[in-house]
Amino acid sequence: MSRRAIESGTPLRPMPQTPPTDPRRTSKRTASVVVLVLWLLVGTATGCRSVGDSAPGIDCLIITVLEEEYQAALGKLDRHDRVPAKPSPANPYRWVAGEIDGDADRPPFDVVVGVAGHTGQVAGALTVRDGLARWRPRNAFLVGIAGGIDGQAALGDVVVATGIWGYELGHLANDFRPRPVHLHPPDQVLESAAREATDAWRWTLASPIPSTAAPPAVIFGTVASGDKVIEHSASGYFADLIEANPQIVAVEMEGFGSAIAVREARFQGMATHFIMIRAISDLVSPVLPGVSEGDTVESIRNPQRDLWKARASEVAAAFAIETMKAAERARVASGSSP
Repeated sequence: MSRRAIESGTPLRPMPQTPPTDPRRTSKRTASVVVLVLWLLVGTATGCRSVGDSAPGIDCLIITVLEEEYQAALGKLDRHDRVPAKPSPANPYRWVAGEIDGDADRPPFDVVVGVAGHTGQVAGALTVRDGLARWRPRNAFLVGIAGGIDGQAALGDVVVATGIWGYELGHLANDFRPRPVHLHPPDQVLESAAREATDAWRWTLASPIPSTAAPPAVIFGTVASGDKVIEHSASGYFADLIEANPQIVAVEMEGFGSAIAVREARFQGMATHFIMIRAISDLVSPVLPGVSEGDTVESIRNPQRDLWKARASEVAAAFAIETMKAAERARVASGSSP
């Protein structure tokens, strides 16, 4: 798989323009409109290339969002093509084709890694849609960092999403009421593989541990997915989320849109398994250190996340690779066709 194959991919169609929203409306209602547009966008955009052929193209597609996540995933490849320094019209998500060595009796896995470059549900959906159309992977992984719910997860832990809850969809009257029914169900094949994954991934970790911490645990649970960076557990909005779905173990910003993109591709005949694997880089806590009342959104930094971002990115990538290998072992053992 060469760079020429990447660069010859079908270019994306421009994103449809949505009409301006009433500035008097709150961001909570606007978020629901964004999610609705996302459903329409992904449902039409997957037509950029036919996905009716259900035969898999590559073994694994790894989608990241941040540069640290991208570099961590690339670092797990045994061989790969040149890494694009920046996006281009032919390769907007900096796709890199590479290989990961398998067991002694198996040829290397064909793996492609890409990066959204922007956070949020629409960015996640567009990146996944482009990757699926270009590569037709057997397995697709959304890999990176997440905020952990204090008491449910610890810094550095792996979180395997057994459900992705789109919390932005809800009802706004005197207050906002999220609808817990908007839950993307787990992929049984890859969830089973994650549960069967060996501990070999732990010995591949090379990034330093930021502080004295226990070895990363692997947690299976529901992850809340929306377009907000949730920092404070004391906020009323966070309380609404917990009340609506007290089972959530982490929060992130691209999973629900990515899951919609995979679902639409499967409706059109693409046989791709999908799972989201995150690692905890920060905890949703009552107080965010270093933030004052006059800070703007752009100036707010989470020192805990900055400290753990590289380590958590590598932990998530390492566990995703081991899950891919476990899925392959299970597929071969079941006698499934290649």
